[in-house]
Amino acid sequence: MNALRQWMAQGHLSRWASRPTSVILAFAVIGLLFSLAVLDRVFPVEKSRIDDRSVIVTSAKGTLLRAFTSSDGRWRLPVKPSEVDSRYIKMLLAWEDQRFRDHAGVDPFAMLRSIYQLAAHARVVSGASTITMQVARLMEPRERTLFAKTMQVARALQLDWHYSKEEILEHYLTLAPYGGNLEGIRAASFAWFGKEPARLTIGEAALLVCLPQSPERRRPDRFPEIARKARDRVIITLAERGVSGPTSTTMPTWQPSSSTTPPAMSWPIWGGQISGRRPGRLTSPWRPAHRDREPPRVHRRHDR
Repeated sequence: MNALRQWMAQGHLSRWASRPTSVILAFAVIGLLFSLAVLDRVFPVEKSRIDDRSVIVTSAKGTLLRAFTSSDGRWRLPVKPSEVDSRYIKMLLAWEDQRFRDHAGVDPFAMLRSIYQLAAHARVVSGASTITMQVARLMEPRERTLFAKTMQVARALQLDWHYSKEEILEHYLTLAPYGGNLEGIRAASFAWFGKEPARLTIGEAALLVCLPQSPERRRPDRFPEIARKARDRVIITLAERGVSGPTSTTMPTWQPSSSTTPPAMSWPIWGGQISGRRPGRLTSPWRPAHRDREPPRVHRRHDR
């Protein structure tokens, strides 16, 4: 700051502003910023999918008792990064977007690498989509076209402007597809492992890292061998990078099922009539569950 004041005091600013090219450049930058501000106001971030989360019922201690699908029939449970195993977060960023916390929504280095590999091998070797770009695609699904990719880049920059990194990560953890009508890591953790994602093994975390890339093809209940290979690839690759430590490559156990309804979401506690209630404590007669003495709380889609 002192150096800037000295630079201005020495008359450099006035000399720079007196140059016609500099004045034109300054007006061009101002015009560009103004145009971007107008576009941001005219085309705001599409938040309908992130706002349309599952209604959940929890005990007084916060234990999930019941959940309902979102209005579009998805299991989309609210979750924050702090409620997810830190090892999973570390593995996710290392696998999907190593410079997530440094770039502005788009990683130019990843784009240049992807273009070079495409030119050298005549095929796509690695993608350039950041987690922010994936969130943009998940919030506003489009067909895979060049126009859609361009819009995805623009939306990613817009998301990075409006949201913090933690908020963008939260959106990813809520919207990422995990097969069937499962969306978000919390629903996936309940479905495949029967527990909250707060504590995951390395193998479970690796499976949840690779599933969104091909959620139907890698569904562990339908294609366990494909899921295992994808999971092992994540473990081995990240272990070579020093991200995840040595671990057994034995596939985590689960109960294969033709249904994608997580066990915790199937409990017959309070029927569908709850979904129409306002947020707050239930006034209906309550029989303690899990040794809680207070009635449960109903969390609607916009509570989080």
